[in-house]
Amino acid sequence: MKRVHFQLLAPALTVVALLLCIPTQAQVRFFSDPNYGGKSAQFGASSYNALGIGLAGMVSSVRIPQGYAVEVFDQTGLRGNSLRLTADVARFDHWNDRIRSARVVQTYAPSPSPSGQVQLFDGAGYTGSSRSLPAGNYPLMVLYDRRISALQIPRGYSAVVFDQPNFRGSQLRLAESTASMASFGWDNRARSIQINAADQPQPIRPQPIRPQPQPIRPQPQPVRLQPVHK
Repeated sequence: MKRVHFQLLAPALTVVALLLCIPTQAQVRFFSDPNYGGKSAQFGASSYNALGIGLAGMVSSVRIPQGYAVEVFDQTGLRGNSLRLTADVARFDHWNDRIRSARVVQTYAPSPSPSGQVQLFDGAGYTGSSRSLPAGNYPLMVLYDRRISALQIPRGYSAVVFDQPNFRGSQLRLAESTASMASFGWDNRARSIQINAADQPQPIRPQPIRPQPQPIRPQPQPVRLQPVHK
Protein backbone atom coordinates (compact mmCIF):
# COMPACT_ATOMS: atom_id res chain seq x y z
CA MET A 1 0.00 0.00 0.00
CA LYS A 2 2.81 2.41 0.81
CA ARG A 3 4.29 1.86 -2.67
CA VAL A 4 0.93 2.55 -4.30
CA HIS A 5 0.50 5.80 -2.40
CA PHE A 6 3.97 6.93 -3.42
CA GLN A 7 3.30 6.13 -7.06
CA LEU A 8 0.09 8.16 -6.96
CA LEU A 9 1.80 11.14 -5.32
CA ALA A 10 4.90 11.14 -7.53
CA PRO A 11 3.30 12.92 -10.56
CA ALA A 12 1.82 15.60 -8.31
CA LEU A 13 5.18 16.17 -6.61
CA THR A 14 6.84 16.45 -10.00
CA VAL A 15 4.38 19.15 -11.11
CA VAL A 16 4.93 21.10 -7.89
CA ALA A 17 8.70 20.92 -8.34
CA LEU A 18 8.43 22.20 -11.91
CA LEU A 19 6.23 25.09 -10.83
CA LEU A 20 8.73 26.08 -8.16
CA CYS A 21 11.46 26.21 -10.79
CA ILE A 22 9.54 28.67 -13.01
CA PRO A 23 10.81 32.21 -12.39
CA THR A 24 8.14 34.57 -11.06
CA GLN A 25 7.38 37.47 -13.36
CA ALA A 26 7.69 40.87 -11.73
CA GLN A 27 4.38 42.65 -11.31
CA VAL A 28 3.19 46.15 -10.58
CA ARG A 29 1.19 46.49 -7.36
CA PHE A 30 -1.40 49.24 -6.76
CA PHE A 31 -2.40 50.20 -3.20
CA SER A 32 -5.52 51.95 -1.93
CA ASP A 33 -3.65 53.85 0.83
CA PRO A 34 -0.50 55.99 0.80
CA ASN A 35 2.87 54.44 1.70
CA TYR A 36 1.88 51.09 0.17
CA GLY A 37 -0.91 50.30 2.61
CA GLY A 38 -4.54 49.21 2.46
CA LYS A 39 -5.99 46.99 -0.25
CA SER A 40 -3.67 45.99 -3.09
CA ALA A 41 -3.59 44.03 -6.32
CA GLN A 42 -0.83 42.94 -8.72
CA PHE A 43 -0.81 43.54 -12.47
CA GLY A 44 1.57 41.98 -14.96
CA ALA A 45 2.59 43.42 -18.34
CA SER A 46 -0.72 44.00 -20.15
CA SER A 47 -3.52 46.54 -20.66
CA TYR A 48 -6.29 46.86 -18.07
CA ASN A 49 -9.45 48.68 -19.12
CA ALA A 50 -10.52 48.78 -15.46
CA LEU A 51 -8.65 48.14 -12.22
CA GLY A 52 -11.64 46.40 -10.69
CA ILE A 53 -13.82 46.92 -7.65
CA GLY A 54 -11.91 48.18 -4.64
CA LEU A 55 -9.12 49.93 -6.59
CA ALA A 56 -10.71 51.85 -9.47
CA GLY A 57 -10.64 55.49 -8.45
CA MET A 58 -9.03 54.58 -5.11
CA VAL A 59 -5.28 54.21 -5.86
CA SER A 60 -3.00 56.22 -3.55
CA SER A 61 0.40 54.55 -4.09
CA VAL A 62 2.10 52.09 -6.44
CA ARG A 63 5.12 49.77 -6.48
CA ILE A 64 6.84 49.41 -9.87
CA PRO A 65 9.62 46.82 -10.31
CA GLN A 66 12.88 47.74 -12.01
CA GLY A 67 12.52 47.57 -15.78
CA TYR A 68 8.77 48.22 -15.85
CA ALA A 69 6.65 51.26 -16.67
CA VAL A 70 2.99 52.05 -16.05
CA GLU A 71 0.74 54.43 -17.93
CA VAL A 72 -2.28 55.28 -15.80
CA PHE A 73 -5.55 56.87 -16.96
CA ASP A 74 -8.29 58.72 -15.09
CA GLN A 75 -11.04 57.00 -17.09
CA THR A 76 -11.85 53.39 -17.86
CA GLY A 77 -10.87 51.93 -21.21
CA LEU A 78 -7.43 53.61 -21.21
CA ARG A 79 -9.04 56.98 -21.90
CA GLY A 80 -8.84 60.48 -20.45
CA ASN A 81 -5.81 62.15 -18.92
CA SER A 82 -2.74 59.94 -18.56
CA LEU A 83 0.51 59.81 -16.61
CA ARG A 84 3.57 57.61 -17.23
CA LEU A 85 5.43 56.17 -14.23
CA THR A 86 8.65 54.16 -14.10
CA ALA A 87 9.37 54.14 -10.34
CA ASP A 88 7.54 53.68 -7.04
CA VAL A 89 5.21 56.42 -5.85
CA ALA A 90 4.57 56.34 -2.10
CA ARG A 91 1.90 59.04 -2.18
CA PHE A 92 0.07 60.50 -5.16
CA ASP A 93 -0.72 64.19 -5.10
CA HIS A 94 -2.84 65.38 -8.02
CA TRP A 95 -3.47 61.78 -9.10
CA ASN A 96 -4.68 60.48 -5.75
CA ASP A 97 -7.91 58.44 -6.13
CA ARG A 98 -8.07 59.19 -9.87
CA ILE A 99 -6.63 56.08 -11.56
CA ARG A 100 -9.27 53.85 -13.21
CA SER A 101 -7.34 51.99 -15.92
CA ALA A 102 -3.68 51.26 -16.65
CA ARG A 103 -1.21 49.84 -19.14
CA VAL A 104 1.81 47.95 -17.74
CA VAL A 105 4.80 47.50 -20.06
CA GLN A 106 8.25 46.01 -19.62
CA THR A 107 11.10 48.37 -20.44
CA TYR A 108 14.84 48.52 -20.15
CA ALA A 109 16.12 49.50 -16.75
CA PRO A 110 17.58 53.03 -16.57
CA SER A 111 21.35 53.32 -16.38
CA PRO A 112 22.50 53.34 -12.75
CA SER A 113 23.45 56.74 -11.42
CA PRO A 114 27.10 57.30 -10.50
CA SER A 115 27.95 55.95 -7.06
CA GLY A 116 27.08 58.43 -4.34
CA GLN A 117 25.45 60.95 -6.69
CA VAL A 118 21.89 62.04 -7.38
CA GLN A 119 21.03 62.31 -11.06
CA LEU A 120 18.70 65.05 -12.32
CA PHE A 121 16.70 64.68 -15.55
CA ASP A 122 14.79 67.32 -17.49
CA GLY A 123 12.45 64.68 -18.93
CA ALA A 124 10.02 62.35 -17.16
CA GLY A 125 10.94 58.67 -17.09
CA TYR A 126 14.66 59.45 -16.73
CA THR A 127 14.86 60.94 -20.21
CA GLY A 128 16.35 64.07 -21.72
CA SER A 129 19.55 65.70 -20.56
CA SER A 130 20.87 64.83 -17.10
CA ARG A 131 23.35 66.00 -14.49
CA SER A 132 24.87 64.18 -11.50
CA LEU A 133 25.37 65.92 -8.15
CA PRO A 134 27.20 64.63 -5.04
CA ALA A 135 25.95 65.29 -1.51
CA GLY A 136 25.86 69.00 -0.77
CA ASN A 137 23.80 72.18 -0.88
CA TYR A 138 22.94 73.87 -4.18
CA PRO A 139 21.23 77.24 -3.56
CA LEU A 140 20.54 77.86 -7.25
CA MET A 141 20.12 75.31 -10.04
CA VAL A 142 21.76 77.34 -12.77
CA LEU A 143 21.38 74.89 -15.66
CA TYR A 144 18.34 73.05 -14.26
CA ASP A 145 16.39 75.93 -12.77
CA ARG A 146 12.71 74.92 -13.07
CA ARG A 147 13.69 72.06 -15.38
CA ILE A 148 13.78 68.97 -13.12
CA SER A 149 11.21 66.34 -14.15
CA ALA A 150 12.79 63.18 -12.66
CA LEU A 151 15.34 62.26 -9.98
CA GLN A 152 17.39 59.09 -9.63
CA ILE A 153 18.51 58.73 -6.01
CA PRO A 154 20.98 56.02 -4.85
CA ARG A 155 20.03 53.81 -1.93
CA GLY A 156 20.74 55.54 1.37
CA TYR A 157 20.54 59.06 -0.08
CA SER A 158 17.79 61.66 0.04
CA ALA A 159 17.08 64.96 -1.66
CA VAL A 160 15.10 68.02 -0.59
CA VAL A 161 13.96 70.34 -3.37
CA PHE A 162 12.74 73.90 -2.90
CA ASP A 163 10.62 76.01 -5.24
CA GLN A 164 12.65 79.14 -4.53
CA PRO A 165 16.41 79.83 -4.72
CA ASN A 166 18.51 79.75 -1.56
CA PHE A 167 16.43 76.94 0.07
CA ARG A 168 13.31 79.05 0.47
CA GLY A 169 9.64 78.53 -0.31
CA SER A 170 7.80 75.21 -0.38
CA GLN A 171 9.85 72.02 -0.15
CA LEU A 172 9.58 68.32 -1.00
CA ARG A 173 11.72 65.53 0.50
CA LEU A 174 12.48 62.45 -1.59
CA ALA A 175 14.13 59.31 -0.20
CA GLU A 176 13.88 57.22 -3.38
CA SER A 177 13.99 57.69 -7.14
CA THR A 178 11.00 59.20 -8.85
CA ALA A 179 10.44 59.00 -12.59
CA SER A 180 7.85 61.76 -12.61
CA MET A 181 7.97 64.84 -10.41
CA ALA A 182 4.55 65.64 -11.87
CA SER A 183 3.05 62.92 -9.66
CA PHE A 184 3.93 65.14 -6.68
CA GLY A 185 2.91 68.37 -8.41
CA TRP A 186 6.58 69.38 -8.69
CA ASP A 187 7.35 69.13 -12.40
CA ASN A 188 9.68 71.99 -13.42
CA ARG A 189 9.31 73.67 -10.00
CA ALA A 190 12.60 73.00 -8.19
CA ARG A 191 15.00 75.95 -8.01
CA SER A 192 17.38 74.81 -5.25
CA ILE A 193 18.24 71.40 -3.84
CA GLN A 194 19.88 69.77 -0.82
CA ILE A 195 21.37 66.28 -1.25
CA ASN A 196 22.06 64.19 1.86
CA ALA A 197 24.17 61.06 2.15
CA ALA A 198 23.06 58.30 4.51
CA ASP A 199 23.19 59.54 8.12
CA GLN A 200 25.03 62.67 6.99
CA PRO A 201 22.51 65.48 6.62
CA GLN A 202 23.92 68.63 5.11
CA PRO A 203 23.25 71.77 7.18
CA ILE A 204 21.33 74.30 5.16
CA ARG A 205 23.07 77.64 5.22
CA PRO A 206 21.19 80.26 3.21
CA GLN A 207 23.60 82.33 1.18
CA PRO A 208 23.55 86.07 1.88
CA ILE A 209 21.89 88.04 -0.86
CA ARG A 210 24.10 91.02 -1.66
CA PRO A 211 22.28 94.05 -2.99
CA GLN A 212 23.50 95.29 -6.33
CA PRO A 213 24.96 98.82 -6.20
CA GLN A 214 22.77 101.34 -7.97
CA PRO A 215 24.52 103.73 -10.33
CA ILE A 216 24.46 107.35 -9.19
CA ARG A 217 22.82 109.40 -11.86
CA PRO A 218 23.45 113.15 -11.73
CA GLN A 219 20.27 115.13 -11.40
CA PRO A 220 19.93 117.90 -14.00
CA GLN A 221 19.88 121.37 -12.43
CA PRO A 222 17.14 123.67 -13.64
CA VAL A 223 18.42 126.66 -15.62
CA ARG A 224 16.99 129.92 -14.35
CA LEU A 225 17.01 132.90 -16.71
CA GLN A 226 18.17 136.18 -15.15
CA PRO A 227 16.39 139.37 -16.13
CA VAL A 228 18.46 141.76 -18.27
CA HIS A 229 18.63 145.36 -16.88
CA LYS A 230 19.08 148.14 -19.40
